[in-house]
Amino acid sequence: MTTSRILLAAAIGIFLSPQGLSQAMLGYFLIGFLTASIRVNADTLIQMKVEPEFLGRVTTTIGMFISCLSLVVYVSVGYLGDLISIRWIYLAIALAILAVAMAPLLFSTSSAEGAAALPGGPPETQI
Repeated sequence: MTTSRILLAAAIGIFLSPQGLSQAMLGYFLIGFLTASIRVNADTLIQMKVEPEFLGRVTTTIGMFISCLSLVVYVSVGYLGDLISIRWIYLAIALAILAVAMAPLLFSTSSAEGAAALPGGPPETQI
């Protein structure tokens, strides 16, 4: 999922500085494709980690959070779009996505420490 986020930031960069209509169309296509890819990866991860009886509640809560956050982003972009160039806003969004994508790489633990943190210990000791 980290790769998809990095590619999404790059796609926003492509869209940010188009040299023509074809480059802008490519940027839009990549943004849509990679957003769908991130969503599929996130949904799969949620289904793997959440107990089936809580899956509906968790996905609904996440959906509501995304809807509320989207509203805040739309209002913010609309307000800032009147003050500064929309390209700077897209650049800030791309940098924020890149920062979120890089955070797990910077703050990750080794695989042995992560496996020890699993319930029941490392996978080879589970029955």
